[in-house]
Order: sequence, then structure tokens, then C-alpha cells
Amino acid sequence: MSIKASALRLLKELLRGAGLEVSRVSSPFLRLERLEWLRRHDIRTVIDIGANAGQFAALVRNALPDASIYSFEPIADVHAELVKNMRADAKFTAFPFGLGEQDEERAINRNEFTPSSSLLPMSSLHQETFPFAVASRKETVSVRRLDDLRERMRLEPNVLIKIDVQGYEDRVIRGGLQTFREAAVVLMEVGIEPLYEGQWLFAEMHDALRDLGFDFKGIYGQLLAGDGAPLQADVIFVRDAGTRVPEQGSVRH
Repeated sequence: MSIKASALRLLKELLRGAGLEVSRVSSPFLRLERLEWLRRHDIRTVIDIGANAGQFAALVRNALPDASIYSFEPIADVHAELVKNMRADAKFTAFPFGLGEQDEERAINRNEFTPSSSLLPMSSLHQETFPFAVASRKETVSVRRLDDLRERMRLEPNVLIKIDVQGYEDRVIRGGLQTFREAAVVLMEVGIEPLYEGQWLFAEMHDALRDLGFDFKGIYGQLLAGDGAPLQADVIFVRDAGTRVPEQGSVRH
């Protein structure tokens, strides 16, 4: 079975385990199936933040067979599954950390549907819209700053950063400003409506990435509520080759 087929099978198993039937229209986790366009950017390094069981890592490997992939997943048993799923990949490294703006041990809301696990509390909108993802329990995980882990990665240009952290995006960026300033492409799941308490929404994330020298380039797809209202989107930010990388770019609190 190909890496791509294995990744899609894994996605379907995860979703069915939560009581969902998978289709290309309904599943937010299949939006990034086509990643071949990343070859245009000569991506040599992928930083996969919020890796879960390796769904994105497997798909991006299919598109970028020679890139180094560094994945971050803090939940212990999910991290173990990630390592198992990617064990045959010689250019893959997994870290058992969440990423944030400071090094700490903190409680994560570990969801019964693990892709919905978050360091932030779930909003009432999320609970009402996705009742299959309501049940959760507290677990302690390790959170680290991305910039503090740079020496443990070989960041060969060009760098792609993918973020899927259920509302914690701004904290990830604040802890990784140097790394983000060196990235060429950012793929990010961004809230359009607040699914987690205290999360930034699209307008705030757009401004933060713009301040770091990125241009918004489009949307892969949107997660919709039952009535069709958009809730989340997978968005693309690309640094223009002619744009000067800001030396002191920051993300406001």
C-alpha cells in the first residue's frame, strides 16, 4: 500500500472511530490531500505542529519525498502511534511536545476524538456543533518553545510550517518567531468562529502572519456547520521571494 493510501486509510479509521462517515466533502482532514504544488517552493524541511497520528506527515511525504519532516505531538499514546505509523521513514523525526510561548508542563484537554484535543477549553459552539467531540479529560503534557528546539532539527531551506493546534496558534508563533521568520510557506488551520475559548480567529492570524512577512494565498477548504456556516479553514501563507524578512517581527498578545 502506498504512503498516500495508508494516510487516507488512517484518516478514515480515526473519523469512523468517532462515529463519522468519511467523504471528500465532509471531512476537514482530507482537504490537504493534494500537496504537489509545494514542490514549486523547493521545500526541504517540514515542521508539522499538531501531528496527531501522522496524517499530514504521510500526505506531505507523498508530495515531498526528499524533505526532512519534524512532527510535534504531546499526547503520549497518540505520539506513540505517530512514531509507529512513520517508523519506516528515515527522514522523519517525532518530538513528544506541544509548542507554545514558554516551556512548561500543563494540562491538555485530551478529547475522546483526539484531533479535537486542545490546550484551550472547548467553546459551547464546538460542543453544540460536534457532540461526538464533547467528552474529554485532563492530561499533563510538555510544552516547549519552537525556537528553543532549533538545534535539534536541521532546518534546510526552504521550510514549510504546518500548524493544527486547535486554537493555540498565536502561542506557537510567539514561541517560534525566529523559525517563522525563516519559513517560506505556512499552512494553518484557522478558526472563523470561536471553537475554543481564547483562540484568535482568521483576521488576527492574517495580521500576525502579514507582520512576519507572509502573504495570504488562499483556502484549501472549510469545515462547515450543519447549516452550512463556515467554522474553520485550512489557509495558505507564502513569503514572496522578493520580500525582506522582518528581523524584529512579533505577535501581539
